Amino acid sequence: MSAQKPWRVLILENQTPLQSQLIWHACSLSLSEQKSPPNLLILQSLNGKIMSCGFHQDVEEELDLDACKSFEMPYTRRLAGGGTVLVDEDQILFNVLLPGFQFPNPLHNLIKVALPAPNKLYNSLGIPATIDYNEIEVRGRKISGSGSASIEKVGLLVGNILLNFNVSIFLSCLNMPSENFKKLAEMTLENYITSIQREIEEVPSRRELIDLLLKEYERDVGASFSVDELNEAEMNYITELEPVYGSIKWLFRSGDKKQRFFLKIKKDVFIFHHEESQADFLIGNGKIGEVLTDSSNPKLEELKGKSIRDISTEEFGALKESLERCRFFSNR
Repeated sequence: MSAQKPWRVLILENQTPLQSQLIWHACSLSLSEQKSPPNLLILQSLNGKIMSCGFHQDVEEELDLDACKSFEMPYTRRLAGGGTVLVDEDQILFNVLLPGFQFPNPLHNLIKVALPAPNKLYNSLGIPATIDYNEIEVRGRKISGSGSASIEKVGLLVGNILLNFNVSIFLSCLNMPSENFKKLAEMTLENYITSIQREIEEVPSRRELIDLLLKEYERDVGASFSVDELNEAEMNYITELEPVYGSIKWLFRSGDKKQRFFLKIKKDVFIFHHEESQADFLIGNGKIGEVLTDSSNPKLEELKGKSIRDISTEEFGALKESLERCRFFSNR
């Protein structure tokens, strides 16, 4: 894999929500069949909304399907990792596909190719963004997330440029284990997620952002970029994959259904529901930032402000173990 070899670029505006989640899958399959394929950059804007669950998630566990129906909100499970996200018209999606970079190649090498250009785009708009592993943040608030996958002979990273974020719709479509969990989620998303609209007064159009982002990739990577259109092979794969992404087998994974207990907000910040103690926790950087509980146990609220490692194993051994495990996943 070489970032300096030629790049092909697809600029796809007003994509249908479902196609936006499978097009990089289709392109990866097509690239894997070619002898010497170029790297591929896909820049997308959408004409609607969709709730997109990560590959290892189950739609029924993650989403309130009745709420999705009432909002006429489509949903799917994508092939890339990461958590459940709302993908909509207020985002620019960037997909970086690198042939010959399939796992187990280190993810951080893919990040080094994919994220500097979006970060520099924010900087060019006067937004002091920085890269924190696989996220881009502004003063501790996430403004871009990403997920990765290895498809056949292609390694890829999918990410977004966030023009605005509709917290209300996102939370309304999630499956919530308790009202306290929902309260913490609403508060935390407001505190830890930001957007271009929140950071600057004059927000560029979606097309302007696409053009600016492409220029940043050209400058950062230092290779030749050629704008192209979807070819016949890619279109055929899109046609094949579309019914798969909407199928019951793809959406609803086999096995016992579990209630949601964990919601990652950003790197090392998450919300955890502990059914046994009837309590919900906000965790940030390894510390308990907030506790909301319906329990009569006063010692639960005393955990606020403590680091996970300082929780008494004797009193809260199972809780401590669960929080440590969730913190591990929140940093991936």
